[in-house]
Amino acid sequence: MVGLGGAGFPTAVKLTVKDSVELDYIIVNGAECEPYITSDTRTMIDDAELIRDGIILLRKYFDARIVIGIEKNKPEPIDNMRRIAESQQGVEVKVLPVMYPQGGEKVLIYNITGRIVPEGGLPLDVGVIVLNCTTVAAIARYISTGMPLVSKCVTIDGSAVGKPKNVVVPIGTPIISILDHCGCRHEDIKKVLLGGPMMGVAVPNLEMPVLKNTNALIALTAKDAEPPLESACIRCGRCGRNCPMRLMALEFERAFLLKKPEVLEHYKINLCMECGCCTYNCPARRPLVQSIKLGKIMLRDYKAALNAAREKKEAKAGENGE
Repeated sequence: MVGLGGAGFPTAVKLTVKDSVELDYIIVNGAECEPYITSDTRTMIDDAELIRDGIILLRKYFDARIVIGIEKNKPEPIDNMRRIAESQQGVEVKVLPVMYPQGGEKVLIYNITGRIVPEGGLPLDVGVIVLNCTTVAAIARYISTGMPLVSKCVTIDGSAVGKPKNVVVPIGTPIISILDHCGCRHEDIKKVLLGGPMMGVAVPNLEMPVLKNTNALIALTAKDAEPPLESACIRCGRCGRNCPMRLMALEFERAFLLKKPEVLEHYKINLCMECGCCTYNCPARRPLVQSIKLGKIMLRDYKAALNAAREKKEAKAGENGE
């Protein structure tokens, strides 16, 4: 089992808590804030009983407060989850503002608990585990039936999709087969994203399979897939004002272009969750997220080179008896 919200982090690793006293909260993530995507919403509507059974299992093995976080624009899931909370002690529903990226792990933790996950840290470092609502349902299904994760509910949408819908497909199904089922004309498809339009990744070909963590396929026409023309940064500050982590994307881009990894580290580029808010709000249409992704690689290589040089120096010193 893996995290089914998109990240695909192994669930067994996430639930391996060495000292249960350190765990205060288990957050069930039902925020699903990316545009287009509604697969988790379908889970909270169609499989609410499985989510309830999953929560019962979590309460059996963990002495922690369970909070179900849902954005307020999902009235039916909210009602379903409130019924679950009323039937289980130590479970509550937190209705959250409709705001992207509300479903981001660190944002969700802060808005529910007020705790801040440190740079390079995990939610467990602040006494929290976050599980996607579909993951909780899948755990319950596996425990009750023995059936592993073999299928996935996937949202199919976008301007190139003739019949947008949520479909349940076997894992491994080729993307092209699903798009054909949803009325996509091949000549209309210019780009297909795995995931939502903000954090999704474009696929290189349509024969790629649906994976465990695939929650959406967004098929776009040429008009919507064409990247905007970028211009020079006007230093308006919108990227910083709209960053949920309060980071400075323009400084990240500048440091990356100047090849200054130490500056990237100074401005804490690794805190960035790559949500795309900076790129979306940039009037100059700068490809900020792309620069940030590449900047993280640059910083990683820089640190690896420093560590290698230090180890070489220490080994040489040892040979000389220093």
